[in-house]
Amino acid sequence: MEWYTTVKQVRDILVKHYRNKKTRLAFVDVLSYIADENLADERKAFPYRRSLEVLPLKTVRDVVDAIPISMNPILRNERRQNINEDVVIGDGRDVLGFVNLPFVEDSLHYHDHFELNFVYHGKASQMLDNECRELQPFDLCLVAPDFPHSLSVDDEDSLVLTYLIRRSSFDQIFKNLLLQDDLLARFFRNTLYKPGHSKYVLFHIGKESPQLQKILQDILIESNCDMPYSSELANCFLQELFYTLLRDHGGKMSYYGLEKLSTVQNFSAILLFLQNNYKTATLCNVAEFFKYSEGYLSRLFKRNLDMNFTDVMQAIRLRKAKSYLTDTDMNIAAISESIGYESSDYFAKCFKKHFKCTPSEYREAHRS
Repeated sequence: MEWYTTVKQVRDILVKHYRNKKTRLAFVDVLSYIADENLADERKAFPYRRSLEVLPLKTVRDVVDAIPISMNPILRNERRQNINEDVVIGDGRDVLGFVNLPFVEDSLHYHDHFELNFVYHGKASQMLDNECRELQPFDLCLVAPDFPHSLSVDDEDSLVLTYLIRRSSFDQIFKNLLLQDDLLARFFRNTLYKPGHSKYVLFHIGKESPQLQKILQDILIESNCDMPYSSELANCFLQELFYTLLRDHGGKMSYYGLEKLSTVQNFSAILLFLQNNYKTATLCNVAEFFKYSEGYLSRLFKRNLDMNFTDVMQAIRLRKAKSYLTDTDMNIAAISESIGYESSDYFAKCFKKHFKCTPSEYREAHRS
């Protein structure tokens, strides 16, 4: 028979033990205690349904406490440091919304799925390989598979939501995103997938974002309820989450390279600077603005995008040209000048090489 507990039951045991002993328990040890003491139960229906409004913090805590935990697969897993997605993500599910509980003894571990942590309230400490990051309210950290990490919540008041995503599902859900020629999407893809990169990205949202909080609440609820199409809806909201992060919070995205240089953290800011100054940006003035050498800046582009500076600037300008062609009546010469090309003939040549059609042909096809 399959046995279940709830987040609330596990939380209560962890908090009581820490108050009495001032020591932490491993998550699996708490489940063993619940099983040994016959405190487990059959699965109870998850009582919450998605709301049209952003839920207040107290209600989010109630939602989290009601999440059912399937005990059997976790108790049967013998490799605590290497966690298979089938152990924690239920059959027929691509994502599981959960929570990082307080006072859990959590050593460095890795697994074959993606993990996303969001500090909804309070703070947490995250170890990423040998780096320790203090996560503040509304920080969001995405960790790639097979990357050593751990997370600690050291007080009862903090609330850190966790989302576990199957790798195959992540690849499928974000197939279109990962193929985008947008530079932030390319940076995002390379960071998580390319060998030699740090395998996590961190978004410093910095303040309340009702839109993001609503999406995260929807994923949390749909990934735990048993209504028809709940898994499919959770996937849709997950895709919405990442497109929103890149569109609205891309400038707050950072990562920490294996070389552990503080300058590497600012690469997304460099991309946004170029997108706002594409008409006049040169390798020299960008390097001067960010106080890097031209050689180091060139290496950053090659390492993070597999592109040199000239190709990056051309990609930004041609992407801007596409929007001018579809959204305005500007003639080709005016568009060429506005995006920083001195010659409209050279602009047309670059455009055709990149998009396999002339600017006029692109305008005609997309307007029709």
